[in-house]
Amino acid sequence: MHLKLIACEVLLREVCFCIAQSPHVIDLEFTEKDDHNRSDYLRGLIQSKIDAAEQSDRKYDAILLGYGLCGNSTVDIIARQKPVVIPRAHDCCTLFLGSKLRFKEFFANNPSLPFSSGGYMSAEILICGSPASKACRDVIKALTNMSGFMVKKMPTTFLRRSI
Repeated sequence: MHLKLIACEVLLREVCFCIAQSPHVIDLEFTEKDDHNRSDYLRGLIQSKIDAAEQSDRKYDAILLGYGLCGNSTVDIIARQKPVVIPRAHDCCTLFLGSKLRFKEFFANNPSLPFSSGGYMSAEILICGSPASKACRDVIKALTNMSGFMVKKMPTTFLRRSI
């Protein structure tokens, strides 16, 4: 099969791991994590990528989406010519945790608990608000020494809960 995968960059590592083991030919395209900040924009972006894949000279058997509902960004997405496959998931947390049941168990007693993954960390690295604590500086130093990381400002409160 020849497939097109359109996914959020947060899933990059997991997607590449799965594709490396797949017998199928899968063309990849990723959107930026920050596109989630505007649901209508992300919906239009995903739809335009689906439309472009369907109009492509490449003959895809199906289009795969690496998104959950993502703030309703995938609501009303349509396939005009090819089957579109999308996971039944609230958001990528469901995908990372493995199931809707595990998502419910994880967030049942902590509905506002921040969630993170390696993909989130690759997409945005933490810089503490000022003044930065020693623990925060140590986290920044460790993360910026790892390949694939870039630095971006995030709230200090997120760091404190994550450390």
